[in-house]
Amino acid sequence: MGNIGHFFGVRGAVLCPRGLFALCVLLRIVVANLHGDVIKTIACKSGVCRQCIPSGGCTDPVQPLPHSTETRGVLANAFDAISELFAEKPERYSIHRVRGGELGVVKSSVVRLDGTNVELESVVKQLESGLYEFSFVPLSELASGPREVTSVSSNVEWKPDRPLLVPAQRVRPGLYEVHVSHNESSGAAWVLVCSREAYDQTVALFHEFIAQTEHWDGSVSDETKQASQRAYLDYLASQQIHFR
Repeated sequence: MGNIGHFFGVRGAVLCPRGLFALCVLLRIVVANLHGDVIKTIACKSGVCRQCIPSGGCTDPVQPLPHSTETRGVLANAFDAISELFAEKPERYSIHRVRGGELGVVKSSVVRLDGTNVELESVVKQLESGLYEFSFVPLSELASGPREVTSVSSNVEWKPDRPLLVPAQRVRPGLYEVHVSHNESSGAAWVLVCSREAYDQTVALFHEFIAQTEHWDGSVSDETKQASQRAYLDYLASQQIHFR
């Protein structure tokens, strides 16, 4: 199925590797094309998977996926790659919601490293002005080694009409989870920190991917869209060395 442009999302369970549905215990698998149009829904229980029909029943044998007539491009190859990432470590990309006191940060973003500062306005653009604290936790090998806080910047003032440059002397290009705190509230975002040379190309690819996920139909949950964006950032992080 490597030559077909499909994306796999799961409701209520982990993602099943392509071609191994019978080995997984899942609630429901949604298969969509690259435009987010749902092609089929598959329900699995106790190692047995059945294809669902529009009327709601899930008793039919699973039929092969249709061949795509679309020309493959960068995004199609990326969808193949992130499907593999989902299959290997589905829990890595899961979205955990926090009740109350959660800041409305942008969950996934590509940002630029400017000398010893990281430009983070794309992460906090929906937040009110004020003093914020930021910490960076590396998520990729391109970042700074062990998974530990590598830089903390206290009392950085954010104003919506100005750039936000966060001092981060020990941060280098790579994938990070950025923790943002303000008063009694906090939030977290995945950011791919890029060098000046890599930024324009990388952010363009990510925006193109986001545009695709925004056109997925309503049967694809927001959590699945956000998880796919995280996986794509992970994929871009693995490719970033080629953009330098």
